[in-house]
Formats: sequence, structure tokens, C-alpha cells
Amino acid sequence: DLSFITRTMVAGCSAAGAPAAGAAGALRVGYAYDDAMLLHEGREKHPEKPARVSTALRVLTEQGLLPLCEWLPKRAVTDAELLRVHTPAHLANIAAAVEAVRQSPLDVSLCEPHGDGAIYFHAHTDVSARAAAGCVLAAAEAVLRAHVRSAIALVRPPGHHARPEEAMGFCFYNSTAAAAAHALAQGLERVAILDWDVHHGNGTQDIFEAEPRVLFISLHRSGKAFFPGSGAAAEVGNGDGRGRTINVPWQQAALGDADYAAAFELLVMPVLEEFEPQLLLVSAGFDAAEGDPQGKMRVSPAGFAEMTRRLLPSFDGKLVLVLEGGYVPDVTAACAAAVVRELLVASKALSQTESEPKRRQGGGWGTLTPDLLREVSASALL
Repeated sequence: DLSFITRTMVAGCSAAGAPAAGAAGALRVGYAYDDAMLLHEGREKHPEKPARVSTALRVLTEQGLLPLCEWLPKRAVTDAELLRVHTPAHLANIAAAVEAVRQSPLDVSLCEPHGDGAIYFHAHTDVSARAAAGCVLAAAEAVLRAHVRSAIALVRPPGHHARPEEAMGFCFYNSTAAAAAHALAQGLERVAILDWDVHHGNGTQDIFEAEPRVLFISLHRSGKAFFPGSGAAAEVGNGDGRGRTINVPWQQAALGDADYAAAFELLVMPVLEEFEPQLLLVSAGFDAAEGDPQGKMRVSPAGFAEMTRRLLPSFDGKLVLVLEGGYVPDVTAACAAAVVRELLVASKALSQTESEPKRRQGGGWGTLTPDLLREVSASALL
């Protein structure tokens, strides 16, 4: 029942996103969500399913976090906004695939994986994917207008694998890239995208690899046997964008909080602070979390909270988090709650009651060697 999700989502807020009684002045963190994103649905066992976001909304509500946030009214994404990052043929191909499903609703093959083996089409795929993009744009606009201090877009299907001309890796439209391009179109000169999803954000990299106004940093598992097989440290961008792409490829599984904390301290934060973005978009995939079989990593909810906490002193007022991966709903929800709590603490809507995160060192600490950091830093011509 989609209306039930909406009622749960806005608990503590009016339909227009106004503060609840007694919460005046506290709503400085925004969240974007649209029921239409639940319509895209494949086989029951497919990991990219509506429960990814509906569970997160439920947990955020149960923990008392969602009522402290301001719902950002949904908005449509236009073809023109999508065409900043995708080709006309790409939009036409998705429309054609959706129409084929509508014409042959009993053809179950259309609901099976297509293309790279991870894409399925549903009669409402285009509606859901466009709703996700619209939510991310709404979140970015709210932060840029200083309507909210920071924002999180609780969206699906994800977007960071979607290339200019191709849907792949559960992704149809690259929502984060569309928001970055939208910000540039509004006159911003420097936009940064930090992607901590366990998979390389190949689509985002492809879209901006020659764009000097966009800095793209990705922390991900690497290797040809790990999807999508790209994201080597030597991939640094092309042309005018050379040096604006920075990849930190983890060479093994089971890395944890301390590994990511070290990457933040030694590379991510220094590069971001030097670039001085006017908007920071985080492709916040939670499939590097412990308990998610997609990544086989060991980052805890507290670890994701710590990464968010490190970003806030420099980028509070410029920060938008966008849900990408994360395929065990309860795990994803716990991680989402942890980062939202940090946003609320920074906005003074919530006191800091959480203890410092456990800094667990993964077995692959050696992957963050000085040699790797020097290699990546030498490749970044910032």
C-alpha cells in the first residue's frame, strides 16, 4: 500500500513538509523520497527491490529520526535534465523496453535480467527511475537554496553505473550525475562527487571524465572479477578533466572501518578540501557494510557515520547524500540511520549521544600502503 508508506514517511510532518508541533526550528536536514520508486519490481529474489527504501523509511521513523527531518516535496525530472548526462538513444531505449513489457505483460522474460545481467524491466521502470532522479535533484536544489542544511535522497533504483548510453548494474538513469550537471547549469563552478559504494561508479566517471568542474572520487573493490571491473588508480580522467578523477581501488574483501577512515584521512579529505567544491554529492552505497553479500566487506554503521562526520566540518551546508547500493534491507537501513543521525547532530536537531565508532581494522590494511597512496596522489593533477 503506497499510501501507507507515505503516511509513515511524513510522520511528525505535515503533508507540505512543515514542522510538527514542538519541532519548530529543528528541521534543518532534508530528505527526498517518492512512493513511485516502489513500483519498479522484478523477481522476488532480485536484490534491487522496493524493500531497500521502505525498510529504511520504517527504521528511520522507529528511531525517531525521520520526524526531525524535513520532507522535500517531490519534483519531476525533465528529459532536458536527463539529456545533460545521457544520450537521446538511451532515453528512447528505456522507453522502448518499458513499452515492450506493457504490450506483453505475460512475457516473463522481460522481467528477467537483461543487458549486463543485472537489469530487469517492469511496466513502471521508467516512472520509478525518473522519480529517483527527481528526488536527487530536489535534494540538491534544497541545499543550494539553503532551504535545508544538508539532505539525503532515499532513492531506488540506484544510478551510479548508468552510463551516457547504457543502463547497467541495476541502474537506469544516473541521478547523482544529473544533479551535478544541474548544479553546473545553475552556475556552480566546482562540484564534487564522492562515491563510497563498494562498486566502482563507472557511469559517473564516464560522464564527467573530461569535465574539469567536477571532481570524482571513488572508493571501491577492484579487479576484473568484481563488477564492473573498472576503477584502477591509473584512471584519472581525460582532456581538460585529467586529474579530476581519483580512484581508490581496494584489492581484497573484508576491509573495515579503519581502512576507510585511513583513506579519508590520507586522501579523501585533503583532496576535497583543496578542490573546495560548492556542492558535495555522496553516492552513498551501503553494500560495503558488514552483512551485505554483494561487497563482502566489514564497514559498520558507525563506520559510515564516521565518514559522514568527517565531511561535515568542511562541507556542512553543501552536502547531499544519495542512496546507491545496499542490498540487505535491514543492513542498509541501519547504515542510513547512522548517517542521518550525524546530519541531525550537525544541524543541532539532535544531541550527540552515540559513542565513537569502533575503528575495526580489516585484514587488508596493507592495501592502504604508502605506495598506493603515492600512486593515487601522483595521478591526481589537482
